[in-house]
This record gives sequence, structure tokens and C-alpha cells, in this order.
Amino acid sequence: MVRKPLGKLIAFGNQKGGVGKTTTTINVAAALARQGRTVCVIDVDNNRGLTRTFSIPEGRFLSSFDIFTGNCVAEECLITGEFPGILNGEEATIKLPEGFAIIPSSRSLEAIDQVVAQTPGLRPEANFAKALSTLATRFDYVFVDTAPNLTTPTVIAYNTVPWFILTARPGKTAMDSLADAVQDLLQVKQFGAEGKLLGVVLTEVDVRTRLSKDIVQSVSDEFQADMANGKRVKLGFENHISKAIAIEEAPYAAQTIFDYRSNSRACAEYEALAEEVETRLVQFEKLFGLPSNPLESDQRKVANQ
Repeated sequence: MVRKPLGKLIAFGNQKGGVGKTTTTINVAAALARQGRTVCVIDVDNNRGLTRTFSIPEGRFLSSFDIFTGNCVAEECLITGEFPGILNGEEATIKLPEGFAIIPSSRSLEAIDQVVAQTPGLRPEANFAKALSTLATRFDYVFVDTAPNLTTPTVIAYNTVPWFILTARPGKTAMDSLADAVQDLLQVKQFGAEGKLLGVVLTEVDVRTRLSKDIVQSVSDEFQADMANGKRVKLGFENHISKAIAIEEAPYAAQTIFDYRSNSRACAEYEALAEEVETRLVQFEKLFGLPSNPLESDQRKVANQ
């Protein structure tokens, strides 16, 4: 009997670059794939961090831009298995993990607002919701890697994806940006978004330092969800990611940490984090209820306008 895909949708974000957002998206997805889950990661960041990580050439494949503009359906954008890329300036064959698919980004996303303004009737939010709805029937998890600012694709993701994971690393500016990201989520929710914060992941943590210990404790204390019964649920993930050279080196080989250095401590940390994400998702769906289908949610918003 064929198992029905779980169809879980999660966006990863922060309002600052360089905090491990894309790396976390990729390696949590890879950890889940290693456990037999099927995962699709979608890059909606015009900086193309996730796309660049896997050395996917600009313009060679259909991208999230084509989804937003309605030029294609989601299945046409999927990259799986082996594909031709440009690694270190040379043509190379890139191999993705089994059960792991990518929808790349494109620099064309920089012009999405102009395209919308010049195309009457174009609804990128509806196109993206339709794509997510379709992908949810095919994959256990669909991860959306957002931009470190409120670009139109990121706002659409915030309005469409039911769960969010925010990333940060120890340091004042990174923690300030984490607070900004939470405010952005709250701002978008004021306009009818249904998304909820699933948790906060800390990266580049060195527990030997007082700063890292204080930041870990701060996230644990400050990021909590209020329940209807008056109880509070902590949102800081217990598993965090240590600073490791192998994590920084893996993108230069267009690989996940598991393919680049399978015996590194980071692999065990990402596996533990992935397990915690799955456990928390089950827990939060019981506490807050199952999210609605993205396409149905978009249709309700249109009907209420």
C-alpha cells in the first residue's frame, strides 16, 4: 500500500542574512530525507542562497518566479536526482540526496512587483498557493526559504505557509533581527495570515562561551506561545547547531552536510533538530489545530474582500 504524503508546509526566515537560515533549511530537509521522508525545498529569495548552494545556473531551469507569474505549474520546476550545474566555475554534475527536490530561485524575482503592475489580473499569491497545495499532495515536507527582508515573495510566503521557523545566531544584531522577524510575522497576520511560529533555531552556537549560553537561555525564556487555557509553550528548539567549518565548506561542494562529511557532529545535530521539528509539529497541530489547505485559504481571502 502506497503511503500518503504528510504534506506539511514550513517557511524558514529571519530579517537578517548570515544567520544560518538557508543552511538550516537545506540540512533539516536532508536529515528528514535520510529518515525516508520526501522533501521539497523552494527558494523564494532573489539573492538565491539555496539555489547557489547547489550550483544551479541562472536561467537553466524553471524557478519560483515562473510559479509566481503563472508561467508553469509546480511539477515543471522540480529538480531531483542528478542535474548539470556550474561548480567552481566549471560544468559539473550535481547530485541531490534521494527524496530531496529543489525549486530554484531566479534573479527575475527582483522584478516581480513590476511584472505584477504590468499584468492585469495576475495574482502571484494565488499561483503560489496553488503550487503549495499541489506539492503537499506529493511530498511529506515542503520547506520555503524566504528572503531576509519583506519582499513580495516573502510576504506571500508568510501569508500562505502555515508554520514558520526562525533562525538566529548568538550576537546582538542577529537577536535584534529575530525580534524584527517576529514583528513582521505579527504584522502580516493582521492582514489575515494564518501562520504560526513553530520555533526558533540557534545556529553557530558555542556553548563554551557565556554569550551563547545567555542567548540560548534568552530564547528559551522570551519566545513562548500563550495557550487558551493560560499555559505557555516554549518556542525555542532544544536542539541547536554548533559552529563548524564543515557546515561552511559543504556549499562549495554543492552538497548537504550529510553528503560532504557524514561523520561530523553537525550531522547528528541536524538529525536531532529534524526529529524535534517533526515531534513539535505533531504537538502543535494537536494544540492549535490542523492548518487549512493553502488554496482554500486563498479562496476564502478573495471571497471576503
